Amino acid sequence: MPSIITKDGDMVDALVLAYYGAISSRTTARVFNANPELCEQPARLPAGIRIELPDNTLAASMDNEVKLWD
Repeated sequence: MPSIITKDGDMVDALVLAYYGAISSRTTARVFNANPELCEQPARLPAGIRIELPDNTLAASMDNEVKLWD
């Protein structure tokens, strides 16, 4: 699984956008699930945190689903 090391002031949603090219709640949730310690960090991250970036293939295909109750 690829990973990145934060720089001072990085934010998870901005890192998700930069790495995956788009932001979705599913993608961000997958990053938080792969890195549960991020929940304990402030919104603006300190430098030096390794963030694992899970494969987003399944989440991307699920974003295109049509739900009957949308």
